[in-house]
Amino acid sequence: MGEKNKFKMRRFLVVVAVTALLISITEGVIYYSSYENPFFKVLMILQNSINAFAFKPGIAIKDVREALEKTDSVWVHAVGYAYCISIFAAYYCTLATVYKLLERALRFAFIFKRNKGKEHILVFGYNDDVKIILNNGFESANEAKKYVVHVISPEEIGAEERYQYLKKGYLFHQFDCFKAGAGDLKYLFQHAYVDKATQIILLDESSIRNFSLLQMLYGFYAPGEGENRKRKLADNAKIFCRCDDDGVRRMIADFYDRHTESGKIFDLELVDLAEMQVRKMYDTYSLHNYYTQKNVDTKEWGTNLLIIGFGGVGQQALLQSFSLGIVSSENPITVNVLDFHIQEKAEIFANHFSLDAFEMSKDHFHLKDDVADGSMDIYFHNMDVRYKQFRKFLENQQNLPTYVVIAIDDLDIVTHCVLELKQFLADHGEENVPIVLRMDSDRRLADYISDNKDRVIFKDVSILEDRKRFLSFAYILNENIDSMAKAFNLKYSLFRFTEDGDAMPDRTITEQEAWQHLKLFKRDSSRELAYHEKVKRLIYDQYEKTAKIKLKDKLAELFGHDGVLLLHRNDAWSYNGSEEDFMQNLMADDFAYEIAKMEHRRWCYFMVSRGWRPDKNGDGLKSEEWLINPCLVTEEKLIERKPYMVKYDLMPLLAEYVKEEEKKR
Repeated sequence: MGEKNKFKMRRFLVVVAVTALLISITEGVIYYSSYENPFFKVLMILQNSINAFAFKPGIAIKDVREALEKTDSVWVHAVGYAYCISIFAAYYCTLATVYKLLERALRFAFIFKRNKGKEHILVFGYNDDVKIILNNGFESANEAKKYVVHVISPEEIGAEERYQYLKKGYLFHQFDCFKAGAGDLKYLFQHAYVDKATQIILLDESSIRNFSLLQMLYGFYAPGEGENRKRKLADNAKIFCRCDDDGVRRMIADFYDRHTESGKIFDLELVDLAEMQVRKMYDTYSLHNYYTQKNVDTKEWGTNLLIIGFGGVGQQALLQSFSLGIVSSENPITVNVLDFHIQEKAEIFANHFSLDAFEMSKDHFHLKDDVADGSMDIYFHNMDVRYKQFRKFLENQQNLPTYVVIAIDDLDIVTHCVLELKQFLADHGEENVPIVLRMDSDRRLADYISDNKDRVIFKDVSILEDRKRFLSFAYILNENIDSMAKAFNLKYSLFRFTEDGDAMPDRTITEQEAWQHLKLFKRDSSRELAYHEKVKRLIYDQYEKTAKIKLKDKLAELFGHDGVLLLHRNDAWSYNGSEEDFMQNLMADDFAYEIAKMEHRRWCYFMVSRGWRPDKNGDGLKSEEWLINPCLVTEEKLIERKPYMVKYDLMPLLAEYVKEEEKKR
């Protein structure tokens, strides 16, 4: 129910109440007509009319029935019947009024208590995912006290449900933004504190509707040409826009980037809930657990991912393995995908990639060898895993899976897969391969498996965390990854390079300022770097064990006062010698060169996973509109074509060095 409909309902209640009062007075005049004393007669009429609203009228229904039996007057009968109905109508009006008063009192008390000095969060949409976020709320009561949450829903919700949310501190505004005029929108946005909100979350299930809401907010609150524009969002406002469709994602990016170029605009992050669920999975159960448990050198690691079920979760598990699966410049990444209707799904999934980057057949995608170092192969198998062909498939694989994701809705099939896989792995002497199951529909079975992990059959079997358990405001806002991404971006922004290390002109800039003018795709690139940080920590830890040297000491050797590769002086980087010396020293240092190659490979894999393609003609063409980048080549080719770009592949190490130096200050 919208704000206008609420007004109509209030007006309707007033009309019903006045009508019930008039009918009660009329009935009182008729019923007490035998009273001779006018003073007491008036008092009795008023008393009856007032008590009718408390469902305790002086003239009861049985009294009316008895009075009607004594007269044949049509008028008296009409008033009597109307009076019987009005008793109930009056009581309903009383209940509605009391409820509204209590709701308003609670709402006023809530706003009065928490509104002052608090941050406002707006949520557009009301569906199952929104309900999960509202129920999970914040990480702690102290965290919740920092915010006032407004939910703008186009659908009407029940009074009891609304009241329960209000007790938790959530304010509901029932309004359909797409059916409202400019005046109504202005009224709604004003009462929902849109101009003061620090986080605005667009969570409609339709990506297109969320895009339309984004445009609507920009139309109302975009910066004007002068300083006199009255409506604007808060300076630190950020919008989270749910988008599960790649085509709409590209349209949003184009819309946002165009307006970013023209001036300051609000911060924006695109949200995919299936992606968030898989991010949570890989963060909790590392893609490389198999090797860390075996204590194998990273050069011998290989990512052999098995995905059973190719819905939203299965596709995201594959896409995120592009970057997270990389632990060296050469480790092979092999993904086998099993699904009963795989051909159609694979053909649609192929739209994520460019034919200039992949060689594609109906059942095999191979990343072209000249696009990046290492290898990546994706195999699609049309298979019903309930049959023996599943066991035959496992037996015919050249390498055992190192990570398994089972994302099937049918729990009978899930259980069968687990038992078959565990038996197969046990037969081959492997029992520590992580197997992650999707069991959203039966938490009792999921809890049973989790509680019995000490049994051999459930060892290393984990449950993909249900959205109902982890999806919350804290996870949506994801401030930790955001902070890391902004820090990485700032280091890139401040990467100044001179031939002799002379002091550079002052370019003081904050993380937020550097982030604010960044295009949407580059923000995603910085976030991807932040997500890969955990993998790099595994690599660094492994290096310290095998090389018997602390990472900070190695960094000092490479970038310190007399750094072999680069010198950090006067807040600027310079070569220790010539560019040729830098390249020779880099390629001579196994650790630094490997990290540079690995980072370049990670960047290439991230790019191709987002549909970017290499410059196939080799003429250096770069196009953000058509997703072409000439640096999508192997590290060897990059050194040959653009050697000046190679130093940027050292940025993860440079960031580590700067971080260690800052600790000393």
